[in-house]
Amino acid sequence: MRRVQAFCECASIGSAKHVELMKQILDADPKKYKPLLRNLRITTIFGRFMIETSDPSHLVNHKNHLGQTPMHIAAKNGNLEVIKFLITNKANYNLASEV
Repeated sequence: MRRVQAFCECASIGSAKHVELMKQILDADPKKYKPLLRNLRITTIFGRFMIETSDPSHLVNHKNHLGQTPMHIAAKNGNLEVIKFLITNKANYNLASEV
C-alpha cells in the first residue's frame, strides 16, 4: 500500500524529480510480474507473465485510499508531465475515480 501511496503522491506533486521517482517505483514494482491467474489480462515478456497496464490492478491504474487513480490526481493538480508519463505507460484513462 505504501507503494501506491508514494506513486499517487508523486502524481500529485508532478515535478520532474517526482516523475523520475514514479519511473523508479514502477520499475521496482514486485507485482508487475504475477503468476497466471484467471480473469486477468496477461502478457508474456521474456518468459515472465506481466499484468497488462490496462488492468485496474496495475500500479498505473491503482486507486489510492480516496478512490482516485494517478491519472485523476495528476489531472486535478494540472500535472501535464505526469499525465504524459502515465499515458506513455499505457494507463487506462477511462477508469472512473470513486470521487
